[in-house]
Amino acid sequence: MQGSGTVNYQAFPEGAAEQGAGQAAISPKAPRAYKDVGFAVGFYIHIGILLVLGAMFMPELISDVQDGSMGGNMTSDGQMASNTTMTMDPEVTEAMRDALGRAVLPIILGVGLSFGFAILWLGFTQKYAEQLIYISLLMGPVVSGTLAVVALISGSMGGFIMLLLLFALTAGWAFWIIHFQPHRIEFATLTLTTVSGVIHTYPGTWITAFASIFVSIVWQFGWLACAGPTIYHFSKDTEVITDEYGTEHAVMSLPGKLAITYVVLSMYWTQQVVLNVVHVTISGVVGEWYFRQLAMSRSPTLGSLKRATTTSFGSICMGSLLVAIVQMIRDAIERARREQGQGVMAFAMLCLSCCMGCIESLIELFNHWAYVQVAIYGKDFITAAKDTMQLVQTRGLTGLVNMNLTSQACALGSVVGGILAGVVVALASYWTFIPVSREVAENVAPVYVASYVVVIIVSIIAALTFTSMISSTVTSGVTTIFVCWAEDPAALQASNPALHSRFEEITAKFIEDQTVMGAPGGMAMGMQGGAPPAGQSAQYG
Repeated sequence: MQGSGTVNYQAFPEGAAEQGAGQAAISPKAPRAYKDVGFAVGFYIHIGILLVLGAMFMPELISDVQDGSMGGNMTSDGQMASNTTMTMDPEVTEAMRDALGRAVLPIILGVGLSFGFAILWLGFTQKYAEQLIYISLLMGPVVSGTLAVVALISGSMGGFIMLLLLFALTAGWAFWIIHFQPHRIEFATLTLTTVSGVIHTYPGTWITAFASIFVSIVWQFGWLACAGPTIYHFSKDTEVITDEYGTEHAVMSLPGKLAITYVVLSMYWTQQVVLNVVHVTISGVVGEWYFRQLAMSRSPTLGSLKRATTTSFGSICMGSLLVAIVQMIRDAIERARREQGQGVMAFAMLCLSCCMGCIESLIELFNHWAYVQVAIYGKDFITAAKDTMQLVQTRGLTGLVNMNLTSQACALGSVVGGILAGVVVALASYWTFIPVSREVAENVAPVYVASYVVVIIVSIIAALTFTSMISSTVTSGVTTIFVCWAEDPAALQASNPALHSRFEEITAKFIEDQTVMGAPGGMAMGMQGGAPPAGQSAQYG
């Protein structure tokens, strides 16, 4: 989309020009250039170094396990100091094997139920978007009010006062939205229904999200296989010292601290990369739908995934590294806080950790918006970040964000899925574990009870994970719609006039409210129209 309103697409399908009649003009576009290549190369190098560390120290760990010398005496503050040998009761070992065999079918049931619910939730979101938004608004006061009554009955006056205050805030918020800001509910319903429909139409989007779960699991096992031996090796060389208060601390050498810092950073960085590859993929599909609904490419998800893992991968790695560094710093602060115990320093560390958490959330939110620019226009990360900031300041994106209520409805699905999976699996597996725990020896019974609890927890986690991934695709789509609408409403008018009219109608109500409340006129101008920034073009193919 250039200043003239022309949209350029790479490798536009044969015959699509006739299909896309009525949309913005189409012209050939050169293939995307690779952006932020240094960060992509750095990411692959860091994986290679992690593998080398694992290969170096894995033999040592295996040898110690075979010799029965693996383990660690703990200092008074819970840190490893020296080697020890661990043994286990043969009856308990046998019970654990039996419980593991009994857990297989309940876990399969829980995972299967969670997967099915997540798929159904997408259709449910599309069909009952408005009802879900109302429920999500009322959920806060209902839950806080119920907990306030429980606190009052149990005699906890402090908890009752806090929960009563929370009830007043959430109830007031819901009342204000429902009675004085109904257009916000209309806007959330429209965006939620629209994006859910796009995700449903192109199932490759949620399949990609689910596939990322498998990639994350493989990564976690691979990371443990490399980080575990590394941490174990350097933990053996710790020196135990006693401070002035008589508390023992295990002090690690500088190389050990650097190695552990490296593996922790690796964990956070790769997790962020996987999540952001999915986000950029979804944003690319929804962005293509926004600009050329009548002339979509044959495999929009595959094309978007290809761009996310090739030309835009360096930009994804760069933004992900920023978040990973903040997460690593916060993790280090948390460890230091635990070592401080109680006192002024511990409180200062707690405050600092909270500040780092806020910074982390802000960077993640900003990256979420910047990656839409990366997905649609193929920008490098710095340019995308600058353009996102300009978009927020000059074209009304803040107003659209303030109108957004979809995140609450998306979060509702995870809660419902977790509760449903937990209850069903708890009922289905009760007779598999609990009666057995009453028949076996007293020292073995906890194994079956613990296995029962673990099965329920695994099912709940599976439901939360699958439903959250479905919700994340919707959230990515909503973010993309916001960015596209703020930059170029005319493109939607060309591709879907009816939907454009609905967006115009609802955002006009918001603009009217903002005018009454004294909002700057620039926001209204940005939300109602205008061409995209000069020289900017959406690239697909």
